[in-house]
Amino acid sequence: MTGELVRCARAIVSGNLREDYAFVVRDGTIVAAGDFRSVRDGAPDLSARSFPGDRLVVPGFINGHSHAYQILLRGWADDWPFAKWRSEALYRVVPQLTPDDVYWTFVAAFGEMLAAGITTVAEFFYLNGAGNEHAEAAIRAARDTGIRLVFARTWMDAQYAPAAFRESAGLAAERTRELMQRFPEANVCVAPHSLHAASHEMIRAAGEFAREFDCMLHVHVAEAPYEGEATLERFGKTPVALLESLGALDATQPILLFAIGFGLATDYGVFLLARIKEAHDAGAPNSEAVALGLERTGRIVTSAALLFAVAVGAFATSQIVFIKELGIGTALAVLLDASIVRALLVPSLMALLGSANWWAPRPLRRLYERIGLRETAAQVA
Repeated sequence: MTGELVRCARAIVSGNLREDYAFVVRDGTIVAAGDFRSVRDGAPDLSARSFPGDRLVVPGFINGHSHAYQILLRGWADDWPFAKWRSEALYRVVPQLTPDDVYWTFVAAFGEMLAAGITTVAEFFYLNGAGNEHAEAAIRAARDTGIRLVFARTWMDAQYAPAAFRESAGLAAERTRELMQRFPEANVCVAPHSLHAASHEMIRAAGEFAREFDCMLHVHVAEAPYEGEATLERFGKTPVALLESLGALDATQPILLFAIGFGLATDYGVFLLARIKEAHDAGAPNSEAVALGLERTGRIVTSAALLFAVAVGAFATSQIVFIKELGIGTALAVLLDASIVRALLVPSLMALLGSANWWAPRPLRRLYERIGLRETAAQVA
């Protein structure tokens, strides 16, 4: 087993600056990390490599979207409009690449990324018209250079694209499955190219593929403002809304917010109904029991809701959209439940139901009476 102790005068760890930090690497995996002295005591057999105070050790960067073969286009056609650059530069060069060309081009591109501190790349690869041979060369280049790879295996069937890029949805699915099976370390995911280069049928098939194989789906939503405007004019929907309607996006956020809101509403609801039931068991009429329950829980529930809303609402300051949505949505759900639902809907419904509030099936009522679970002492005749 090979290993190394790395000592850092300064390091960024979980977003915070740490001084005299160290970590142990064994067989390419970090197995221990912490203050230098404690880490060193746990690895006395390893030699140490140190980074001085004028260096800052940070986690590896991630290139979230790459077309590595486009390094071949540097230095010419850079000032062309996109449509001309695509048809007269990209489409002239990339389709001519052999698998061997792809391998060495990607070795160069991945080497540049590693030199810049990028240790993971999502490679959006669309030279797939002739099969998987070119894709396999790209995956080998990632393996040989040591960069972590998320291989976004592109699906494209637009007739204006070169034949070297095009394939049917069925063929793309078959070839993508083959890559997944042969190269599990490449984290192969499905990638319908875009709303203009993949048909709606292909995008639907890609969404179904992603759900079936539980993999990510990578797509160009809109490469420039004009694409969003054109999609809205042609289909009456923004690119994101259109992708969602085609099944390419799963709306998990509303479901998550509903689940959190329902859980919190149940908590407040049980607290309120327990006080109402307590008053009713003590002999108060239905309407009076509801009023007493609201009176006894109002301040506590309102204060708890406000405190929770402020705490979770702080997530709205996050720069991560998912966290921002979660903070705003949860805070609003709690405030609506504590105000409109608890203060208006629940008492109104209970006033309308009257004695029906206390109905229960006979077996459950007999079980309740036999067990005798009550918050108030039973009345002695």
